[in-house]
Order: sequence, then structure tokens, then C-alpha cells
Amino acid sequence: MEPSRNLALFLHRSGSIYHVITDMRGKYSYVNELYEKIFFTPQDDYREEYFETSLFTEDAIIYNDARTECINNPGTSTIVDLRRYRADGSDFWIRWEFCAIVDNEQVIGLQGLGTDATERKRAEMEKQEVQEKLSRERYLLRTLIDHLPDSIYVKDTESRFIITNRAELSLIGAKTEEETIGKTVNYYLEDKSAQQHLHNDRKLLETGTALINQEELVINKKGEMKWLLTTRVPLQEDDDRIIGLVGISRDITDRKNIEESLRLSIERFNIVSKATNDAIWDWDLRTDNIFWNDAMFSLFGYKPSDISKIPNWWEQHIHPDDKERVISKITRHIQNGIENWQDEYRFLSADGSIKNVFDRGFILVDNEGKPYRMIGAMMDITERKKLQDELAAQIIARQRQVTEATILAQEKERAEIGRELHDNINQILTTTKMYLDMALAEEDIREELMLKSHQNISSAIEEIRILSKSLVPPSLGDIGLKEAIAEMINNLNISQKIDISLRTNGISKSLIPDKMQLMVFRIVQEQVSNILRHSKATEAEIKLAIVKNELIVTITDNGVGFEPKKRMKGIGLMNITSRAEVHNGRMEIASSPGNGCTLKITIPL
Repeated sequence: MEPSRNLALFLHRSGSIYHVITDMRGKYSYVNELYEKIFFTPQDDYREEYFETSLFTEDAIIYNDARTECINNPGTSTIVDLRRYRADGSDFWIRWEFCAIVDNEQVIGLQGLGTDATERKRAEMEKQEVQEKLSRERYLLRTLIDHLPDSIYVKDTESRFIITNRAELSLIGAKTEEETIGKTVNYYLEDKSAQQHLHNDRKLLETGTALINQEELVINKKGEMKWLLTTRVPLQEDDDRIIGLVGISRDITDRKNIEESLRLSIERFNIVSKATNDAIWDWDLRTDNIFWNDAMFSLFGYKPSDISKIPNWWEQHIHPDDKERVISKITRHIQNGIENWQDEYRFLSADGSIKNVFDRGFILVDNEGKPYRMIGAMMDITERKKLQDELAAQIIARQRQVTEATILAQEKERAEIGRELHDNINQILTTTKMYLDMALAEEDIREELMLKSHQNISSAIEEIRILSKSLVPPSLGDIGLKEAIAEMINNLNISQKIDISLRTNGISKSLIPDKMQLMVFRIVQEQVSNILRHSKATEAEIKLAIVKNELIVTITDNGVGFEPKKRMKGIGLMNITSRAEVHNGRMEIASSPGNGCTLKITIPL
């Protein structure tokens, strides 16, 4: 009994342990000196109070649960932390160990031993608050990095992943962060890309120097390619020991594509600028600055410094007679937002010479429809204008020659008609008139004279018929080109001492227009006439053929021939040339003295 009494005395007088006994309802039946001093005043009678009265409301439930546990399980104790109000109204924590009091195997009350747990609870609560704060901060940080578009990762000293955000998972082709923990990029990137990535990691871990804004090409196992702008910084302990690295990568693939597209565009522009002789210009309408390519300097002899020193340089070098017209037109286009502008004008070169240029530009407008830029090209057309002028002069001269040839041909034809009428038909008619006059006077020879007159008149009619037929165009639409030429040849073969033959290949009346048939007939007629008059030929051949959609007329004779350069200005050949050119045809002559002549006409169908 002595140890029990000593223990009871110790607990009663203890300055650090609270000792209380309650009945089954929780009403105090005993409290030690410390508990009474702390929680009651001298006037209070603790035996009238209940243990849970001074507990926090939310802690009363915990106490009742602990009391029920002890009553239901005698011989075992229950430990709980409860908050109490002091007599002065302050509160603190007490750690209680409750157990049931048993008498004759029946629970008659509850005994509790308590110690002050205020500081410990405060420390625990502070620790919990810190942990909760850290947890919240970690959650916020994790939420932040997972929703950033940039790839973020943390690695250990072996370049193994510790943390990977969603963007990094998407980049390397991983499904979950747990999957990447402890792995290197070898698992996710193409070999060459992975080795370059690990090389950059090692460089940082060995030197401890941050790698700022490095461009990296990353290709994952799926073949997806991305350009990244990456920054790596060392992860260090308080003693500056490197324990890993932190990396953040921004996807710059679109920017790189734009840069590459811009590079290619600039390259193409430079190539085009070098390949063309045009002076390409770019006019910023807002700043009034004009960029010229190198062709401007090579075409007109100016230096870049000459252009940069003079405001409105371009305007000042337009020919004075063209300046007002050109400036007015381009200003009107800009003010009205007309996209395409072009003009021809004269431009002053550095050496003082004047060049003809063809200038055209395209006007760019902003979203409000306001012009802000104009791009164009200036072409030197001086030589072209010179050739055009020369060609125009040649055309005029050619037309004059054709006109002269036509007039001469007409005069020649009239002279021939007159000579034919005078030397032949007129003689026949004169003789006939003389016969008729004699017949009127001489009755005895009248019948003979009338017979001669009849014969002469028949001859005159036949001569007139032949002459008319040579003048009137044949009805080619009825008989065709081949038949008309054949008829002409037959008549000539009868009346002339020459053998003329005709050969054809692929000639069809429907393929050759009527006007072209008449033109070919006149060419053949003209050349045959030339052969009869000048060639002294005994044989001639006319070939008509259609080859590759072209009509080819070839007239060959075995006459004395001639020197083409000396005879090309003859009226006959000029007539043939002008007729062929009407239908875009061309004439070729092959001849030399003593070797006959071959005339070839080619006309596109």
C-alpha cells in the first residue's frame, strides 16, 4: 500500500501532471492541486462541475468518444489532445490519457492523467501550417508549370528526369510524368538529337555555367521535329554543390519556319535581282524612302551614294517632258488605291544620256484600305524602242515599195494591154476595115475580101478572148487551184516553145482559202511570165504541196539563170514577194548564171 500512497501523494502535489477522477457522467469526484489551481478559483466547488464544461465545443465530441472507448474496454487507455479554458479565460492544450476505474468488475468512473501539450501542439500546428503552405505552394507551382506553354524539366546529375511538366511530356512523346522519372532523353528522342541534348546537359553539370537561350533541334521517336530556345541553369545545395539542373524550353518552330521562309524569299529576291536587268524598287509610302536593287546602278550608271543624298531623286531624273504626266498618273493611282500602275517615259542616266523605260508597280494597302507600300520594276526598253522605230521605218519603206511595185505593175499591165491592142488587134481590125472599104468599091473581088474580113474579125475576137482571160481572175471556187494552173499550162504549151509540167502532193480545194488560191495562181502566172520573157528555158516544172500545214509552191526552169542579188528589185519578183507577205508567206530564190532558177514560196495554212 505504501507505493500506491506515495504515487497518489506525488500526483496530488505534482506541478506538471494533471490528475482527475470523474464518475460515469463525467462529473468531477477528484482533482489534484495543480488542476484545481489552474482551472478553478478558491470559491469554486469543482465537485459540482463536469469535465467537458470547459472544453472547446468541437473537442467535447472527442472527449465523449474517448470516454466511451474506455468504458467499453476496461483495462486499456485512450490518449487524446483536448483544449481547455483556464480560469482567466485563456486556453491551452492538454494531452490526456484516460482509463476506466473498475470495482468488483464494474466500471464506476473514469481517471485521467494530463500534461501540458500547448507548446508541442503549437509546434505541430506550425509544422502542419508550414507543410500545408508548402503543399499549397507546390500545388500552385505545379499548376503553373503544367499550364505554361514552355517545356520545363528538372534532372539529376545523371541527366535523369525528376520533374517534367505537360509541355515537356508532349514534346518528347511521353504519356505521364511517372513514366519519365529516372529516365534520360535517350528513351524519347532520336539518337542524334538525344546525344546533342545530353551533351548540353553535361556541359552545364561540368562547368556549373548556365546555358542561356540555346537553339536546339529536337526530333522525338515519333519523328516529330521541333526547334527550341532552351535555357539551362544548375540546381545547387546551400554549399553550392550541383545536384542537378533545371531547364526551360520554348517552341520556336513557327519562328524558325518564318525565318527560313523569309531567308528563302530574300534569297529568291536576290537571285531574281541578279538574273533580271530590271531595276526593282520598293517604295515605303509612309516614310517616302525607296529601296533600289543593284540593277538601278548598272542600268543607269549611278552610285548608291548619289541616290541617298537627293530627296525625290527618282522624280528629278524623269525627262522634263514626261515628268508631269508620270507623277500625276502615279499619284492618282496611290490616292485612289488602284493596285496596278504602269507607264513608259524617258529617264536621265548618270552620263547625261536619255533612256526609254517601261515602269510598273503594285500598290499594297492596309486593313483600312490605305496604301502604305509600292513595289515595282523599271525596265530599260531603249534598244527595243529603237528596234521598234527601225521596224516601223522598214514597214513604211516596204509599204512604199509594195505601192510602187503595184503602180509599176499596173502601168506595165496597161502598157502591155495597149501594145497588144495596138500591135495585134488594132492591126487586124485596120486591115479588116481596109478590106471592107475595098469590097464596097470593087464588086468583082467583094466576096474574097468579105471572106478575109470575116477571118480577121474571128482572129480579133480570139485575141480579145485570150487577153481578157489573162486579166480576169479564174473561177477557182469552181475548178480549184490545181485545175486552173493546169489549164494555163495547157494553153502555154500549145502557143509557146516550152514544156511546162505540173506536180501536186496533198492539194485539196477545201484546205486552201479562196483568196490564197487566187494569190498562188497570180504568183505562178507571174513567175511563168518571167520564165517566158527572160529565161530562154525549154523546160519548167511547177510543184504544189502541203507539208506540215504549210503550202509550198516550187517553180523550177532550166533557163540561163541570173544573180539573185542583182535581180531581187525587179518588178516581177517584188510583186511575188508582196503577194506572199499578204498571207505571212516567205520567198526563196536559188539561181546562178547558166544554172536555171528555182523559186520557192512557203505559206502557213
